[in-house]
Amino acid sequence: VLYLAPDLEAVAGIQRYNRRILEILEKEGVGFSLVKMRDARLSSKIKFVFEFFSRLLFFRPDIIWCGHINFSPLCLISKKIFGAEYILNTHGVEILKLKKGVKVKALKNALIINYIAEYIKREILKKWPEVESDLFLLPNPIEEDKFTIREKSAELIKKYSLENKKVILTVARLSEKERLEWDNKGYDRALKALPLVLKKIPEA
Repeated sequence: VLYLAPDLEAVAGIQRYNRRILEILEKEGVGFSLVKMRDARLSSKIKFVFEFFSRLLFFRPDIIWCGHINFSPLCLISKKIFGAEYILNTHGVEILKLKKGVKVKALKNALIINYIAEYIKREILKKWPEVESDLFLLPNPIEEDKFTIREKSAELIKKYSLENKKVILTVARLSEKERLEWDNKGYDRALKALPLVLKKIPEA
């Protein structure tokens, strides 16, 4: 596997998703070569492209795994020239904003298109129904040793006055750089729905 990934040291959902996939590949004994886009500088982009084609020619992977739609044009070129098949990860906002151009062509030419939630699948099929047979659900993996079902914390229940109440927990990273994209995370819909929830479940 030749794996294309964003900066894996960054603290964000897409980076974490790619890290976990690589950890699983390593655990399962799948051989892979990693090419990372370290930052947005022009020099880094040139190095990324050079390293990708160098690994493609000398590593001769069975499959290319594209960790972000932004790298997909390289995969499309490699398929057209060398016949290299590729898997494409889709995440959320970047797909919702995608309308036309080379990235759309790359998406349509992918062997497998991974999606993380049914909402993303529906949005993809609204735009490109012809790719339905290529879609594969690969949800965000979790560390089972860290996230387990435990007894409710009496301390937290008391702290937030949650005795005998229904609780909704939603978690996401809200970055100031992504302020214009916050609605795409669904928080606007969740907040608008709360009054309806309270009407139906007053103790929530």
